[in-house]
Amino acid sequence: MRALPRPLPSLHSGDLAGTAPSLRQRNRVLQGLANREFTLAYQPIVDARGASAVGAEALLRWHHPERGWLRPGAFIQTLEQDPAIAWEATAFVVKQIAADLSALPATRRNGFVSFNVYPSQLLGGKLRQLLESHYLARGHAPEALLIELLETEPQPLCDGLVEEIRRLRALGFRIAIDDFGCGSWSLLDLARIEVDAVKLARELLLHVPAVGSATEIMLGALRILDGLGTQAIIEGVETPEQAAWVAAIPRAWAQGYAFSRPQPGLPKL
Repeated sequence: MRALPRPLPSLHSGDLAGTAPSLRQRNRVLQGLANREFTLAYQPIVDARGASAVGAEALLRWHHPERGWLRPGAFIQTLEQDPAIAWEATAFVVKQIAADLSALPATRRNGFVSFNVYPSQLLGGKLRQLLESHYLARGHAPEALLIELLETEPQPLCDGLVEEIRRLRALGFRIAIDDFGCGSWSLLDLARIEVDAVKLARELLLHVPAVGSATEIMLGALRILDGLGTQAIIEGVETPEQAAWVAAIPRAWAQGYAFSRPQPGLPKL
């Protein structure tokens, strides 16, 4: 899989972003989803040693009819504070990924696509039912989907979530923890659940390799994941120095502007 040649246009926040989403903002996001003003951009995830793409992360983007491309800050807070709208966004993402994959020839579907969900969306089998109805029903392979569990939800790991993770993995879907190291996920969670990948937060890489303490912390996290047999994905690789550093890490995958910005449309997998 390779990145597309064109990046998305520059984004701006407009006046919809704020400290607390209003009723108007909530209604406008919901209207935007209904009117298909939202779309997906895909950022490649690469094998750090060879910089060859192994998959791509689907990222939700909003092309407002009057304001143009808006930054995620224009709607992310609304999703975080309104579970109903968050679910509409997740349903849109799953359906769009399935449609984009269907548009690719089967011979070019060799990588995976990842997308973000709130952990609470797994409870009660809701996400599993969505995937069965709108992804598996279209004939797509479950192992070609990597479900990234967001770190922004303060909900503690519970038995229901552990069980749903097991059920999704039993169906063949792969599970990842997103932004590990800067949010609600802890080392104890890694001991309680089995996941296929852990995305190490860009904040952990920010001062690597220039600062020795930051580098040791990142290396320690990588050693833990290697010992668990869990795939490490290093986020936020932006400089040539960082790209060179991660290229020396065995078996690591990476993601960031040093390799590719998010691209319109699904790369050829």
